[in-house]
Amino acid sequence: MSGRYEGPDGPAGAARAGLNGTASADGTPFGFDGLREPMPVDLGIRILRRAGVAERAYDRYSLVEGPVVALFVAHGRGAVTGAGPVDGYAGPEDFEERHLLRTGRAALPAGRPLPGVVGALRTGRDRNLRYDYGALPESRSR
Repeated sequence: MSGRYEGPDGPAGAARAGLNGTASADGTPFGFDGLREPMPVDLGIRILRRAGVAERAYDRYSLVEGPVVALFVAHGRGAVTGAGPVDGYAGPEDFEERHLLRTGRAALPAGRPLPGVVGALRTGRDRNLRYDYGALPESRSR
């Protein structure tokens, strides 16, 4: 006895019966790889909406191609709440963590950026975008 689970039909590593009598060396029925679909980018947002969490409680962000480098652009409540070059972060999780520390709101991946962001990056005109700078020190709020 090797200490490994050998299943009801023989030693470990042998072909085992799969779904509908098909055999697979690792026990996985044939054809399941074709059923795998990537998780939707905005799955977290969908779950929060379904649970009744108000959209003002969190921000969303997307990856947007900029004129020089790609950018993470966060938005919430109809305004841009943060942005930064992808090169400045170790990855999406790093952007999310730093956004949370800076704003106090979680940033969740979204499928699409805030309307107007792509055009503003393309043309350099952002007068149609709103910005949420968060709490500014009193000396800068005037």
